[in-house]
Amino acid sequence: MATIDVAVIETGNGGDLRLVGRDLALVSGWDNMPYLGMFGGNVGQSTPANRAAGEEAFDWWGNSLLFGDTPDLQFNSLTEARLDEITLTSSGRIAVEQAILRDLAFMLPFADITVTTEITGIDRLRIMINVKRPEVLQEQVYIYLWDGVTGTLNYVPSNQGDYNNDYNNDYYT
Repeated sequence: MATIDVAVIETGNGGDLRLVGRDLALVSGWDNMPYLGMFGGNVGQSTPANRAAGEEAFDWWGNSLLFGDTPDLQFNSLTEARLDEITLTSSGRIAVEQAILRDLAFMLPFADITVTTEITGIDRLRIMINVKRPEVLQEQVYIYLWDGVTGTLNYVPSNQGDYNNDYNNDYYT
């Protein structure tokens, strides 16, 4: 049974829902999970267990509501914070990989995850995430390009499809 969700894309100021005409675009499977795990939470902070009355929360609203008793499942965007604070060197690249693996740890009960990063230019990083269900031979590859100068993230559709159910790589049209 396939999982269906609304498509979330990076727009430069946080994720937004993708529209196709006047309808919301859908994704099947786990397409939103890597993006939301890395960029959908409380940037670089752990959600506090208790807040003082009236204290403003800067984290994702679901951390406290849905995962208040399970901090390991909370979205804290360690990747986003790491990308904002490190110098993109060989050791910085490894620090980003470690942050990605921590952000995607919530997927480990149902998927094998490997992360590879590559510095492709000055302040540019290619992030490749392989997600494989243990009982299935096929894996899904998610590729993101980070531009540290502009602070932008771009999703690169893999050869296994795009955000539409027609799998013809028309993501940007």
